[in-house]
Amino acid sequence: MKNKAIEFKQFLKENNIKKKDLPEPIQEMIEIYDQLYELVDTMEEPNLQELMEQLEKLDIDILEDIEEEYEDLLTNNERTELPKKPEVTIKKSPQKTVPTKEKTDEMILDELVKMKRTKGLRRSKLRGMGLKTKIGGDTIIGKYMLERTSFFYYRYNIVSMK
Repeated sequence: MKNKAIEFKQFLKENNIKKKDLPEPIQEMIEIYDQLYELVDTMEEPNLQELMEQLEKLDIDILEDIEEEYEDLLTNNERTELPKKPEVTIKKSPQKTVPTKEKTDEMILDELVKMKRTKGLRRSKLRGMGLKTKIGGDTIIGKYMLERTSFFYYRYNIVSMK
């Protein structure tokens, strides 16, 4: 790990984000990361490999949380490892567009409840499904409450408020 770049620190540097500007849970995750990172020089081989894997996983988790938190504001939010996909433009013949009713946040949560996907939902997945409400701690949306279940991660359970 000493010779491998720490992704979240590189990301913070590229986007000019200071650690003190991050939300408290992410700052605490970084503190834990730094404490574990200090142990690298003191560890022997069998335990060192396990520590390196934990550090790598924590690095990725921190990076994902930072990206989730600042995804609307970032300019350099492309990961350096991911190859850029060539843009392909496909010309389609003009078709009649039928106006579709845009899903509301409550409709999205209704669908998730019907599919019985109510536990351990990541904030990024909810946004990817089209949720527009700003989600922080416990958030009420219509007849549902998104209950935050993790202190360090943005994971939620859907709870019916009937």
